[in-house]
Amino acid sequence: MNLVKPCLLATALLALAPVASAAQLSANINVQLTVQNFCTFSAAAAGLTFTPVTGNINTPIKSSTSLNVNCNQGAAYKIGLSDGAHALSGQRRLAGPSNQYVNYDLFRDSDTGPAWGALNTADQFEGTGANGAQSITVYGTVPATQSVGAGSYTDIVTATIEY
Repeated sequence: MNLVKPCLLATALLALAPVASAAQLSANINVQLTVQNFCTFSAAAAGLTFTPVTGNINTPIKSSTSLNVNCNQGAAYKIGLSDGAHALSGQRRLAGPSNQYVNYDLFRDSDTGPAWGALNTADQFEGTGANGAQSITVYGTVPATQSVGAGSYTDIVTATIEY
């Protein structure tokens, strides 16, 4: 019996058989990231301190402090300041001894205006985050021609950020 012929026949048949190919399927993966606005906010530890005055307040007394804002890039924010704990008819006041008060004003851009008011008013501060620390100056002025007694005068103003 000749063994070569069946081997040749098997080899010839294998050469004529279709070659099996690997099958491929594809699927899409949706990739998504949501970045929400985020801010940190604080007031300078020293607060706003006016220099001491002797006697009556005959000339304006000016000072400033800062608010520290750090919002992500492009985040719109607005900052409002309350009228303080001792305001009367929208006038900020420092309270002192024997129910005495000293009027003062807070400003957004300089020590003369525009006034800095509450959130959602025309007098709020508006800014845009820069993905880094931003220092926002609060300017304060005690107007001249106020006669008050000696003592320590204080107030607390609440600064609020909305973003």
